[in-house]
Amino acid sequence: MDLVDLAYAGIARQAELIASGELSARDLVEVYLERIARLDPQLKSFRVVFAERARLEAAQADARRGAGERAQLERERPLLGVPIAIKEDADVAGELTSFGTGVVSSPASADSEVVRRLRAAGAIVIGKTSVPELTLWPFTETPTFGATRNPWNVQYTPGGSSGGSGAAVAAGLAGGALGSDGLGSIRIPASFCGLYGIKPQRDRIAIAPHDSGARYGWYGLAVYGPLTHTVADAALFLDATAQTPPAEGTFREAADHKRCGRELFPSQDVILLHYLHGQFARRNQHEGRNSRRILRQEPFNYGNQECQRFAGSCLCGREDVLAFHGLGNRRGLHGRRH
Repeated sequence: MDLVDLAYAGIARQAELIASGELSARDLVEVYLERIARLDPQLKSFRVVFAERARLEAAQADARRGAGERAQLERERPLLGVPIAIKEDADVAGELTSFGTGVVSSPASADSEVVRRLRAAGAIVIGKTSVPELTLWPFTETPTFGATRNPWNVQYTPGGSSGGSGAAVAAGLAGGALGSDGLGSIRIPASFCGLYGIKPQRDRIAIAPHDSGARYGWYGLAVYGPLTHTVADAALFLDATAQTPPAEGTFREAADHKRCGRELFPSQDVILLHYLHGQFARRNQHEGRNSRRILRQEPFNYGNQECQRFAGSCLCGREDVLAFHGLGNRRGLHGRRH
């Protein structure tokens, strides 16, 4: 696998390669740090990158892999050694949580619960991604940190408010990223950047130490969720971070498409993963896996006018089944054509 393919392999495949010993966490971190140094000055997807900390955590991950059995590691640390980008509205211990402003001066004293769960699963926090001011807008641009660009076309926005997370994953600067969504902040960047984004049902992923009140939780509208390359990646992310896992199985089982039906998987976000697997398989068969290579000499470009039109008409969805967006898919969850 060449380095570009590795950057776009997704967190599920990367976790498999590390667990099998075919890839070291240190090598994977270096691939991403090199790409960030080369591409992110133009994209501005990251607000801050934890380069040295990521290298240290990668060395620790490689040591754990060498000392443990693969089955145990895959069960207890399913994301061992995999770099993940964190949206700027989640706390990372010792770092500012700026919410896209320049007024925050006190660093967070501890990780947010979702970040703690990612670390417990073995993930490496590679950096914090850009957001619009106060995470309010469907674009990512601030007077303090500048404008984040869409990797498909740098004249366009990656959307918002999880625009930095979307741009980072779409450009191959991280295998997956944490986003948050109240009124489309995961779904808009997923659509604009050609990714898979899921807004889980409320309380699936903890937002602690914040509460669900007006300031942080938008009265229960805002939740954390993944932005990834594949449905399997999103399922792995949800299994690692969910505080209330589905009683009827795991998200990865739903994404594997091995079982079907509301009787086996009644939870709405699990049904959504099952549905998305079929959409993802058909998209790859139609387009080919190389279509997502971005910022190469001959980038594959769908054209952002269609992306933005599609996003603008697809922000609907029931409270617990929230819309998935991926370029190449032209049907909503209930079969509506846009």
